[in-house]
Amino acid sequence: MKKIGFYGCGNMASAFISGITSKAGVSFYDVYIHTRTKQKALPFLSKGAVWCERPKDLADSCDIIFICVKPQQGDAVLDELAGTLKHETVIVSILAGKKISYFTSRLGELAHVVRTMPNTPMLLGCGAVAVSFDDVVADAEKDAVLRLIAPLGTVKIIPEEQMDTIVAVNGSSPAYFYLFIKLIADWAEKHGVDKESALDLATASMAGSAEMLRKAGKTPDELIRDVSSPGGTTLAALSSFEINDMRKVMEDALDACEQRSAELSS
Repeated sequence: MKKIGFYGCGNMASAFISGITSKAGVSFYDVYIHTRTKQKALPFLSKGAVWCERPKDLADSCDIIFICVKPQQGDAVLDELAGTLKHETVIVSILAGKKISYFTSRLGELAHVVRTMPNTPMLLGCGAVAVSFDDVVADAEKDAVLRLIAPLGTVKIIPEEQMDTIVAVNGSSPAYFYLFIKLIADWAEKHGVDKESALDLATASMAGSAEMLRKAGKTPDELIRDVSSPGGTTLAALSSFEINDMRKVMEDALDACEQRSAELSS
């Protein structure tokens, strides 16, 4: 059984660890963790995961190492790992904006890098993860990583040059959806509707709409037409969106997200 390491133990690492141990057949005894705050790892250590006092212990023990820290911490983390790899090791990064070359230039040819862009719904096993592979990653290594990630939600393999765009599509997009729901609930509350009821109804509507997109076999445009009766309430709302150029507002926001991802990689 492969040994799986985690540098960092925040929300994303916790989602990965929970997913691979509950759904991908990985034993806690094959999970190795290093993080600056051991307290965060205690829930997993109590189940059998192995604590690594030093990053070198991860490098010595693990076949696959997930780097689960903030992008701004990347330099310090790679400085600690540099020179510690003694065998070919798959490095799985969740660092937004950090290119594969960022890792290989610091860790050397023994690092076979996989760049991912996950999102927070992974915590519930219904996330969306984009994946790009370094050219040197072998097919068996790709399969091993995909088997670990697949139980966490929808997985798509994309060219790395599209990763800055993908950040806006699935990495940051949950926040857009939460904001949209919040605005609906805030508006309903202003009009006398209980906010909790409005949140529940709007959230259920969004979840149901997502399922319709996944399972109905129709395009977004077709589903919009299904909801929109001529001269009805839905068309009144959609007309307001068009008048206020919602498309441009959304495109500007996505451009800003993509640009920030590109800045982080520079």
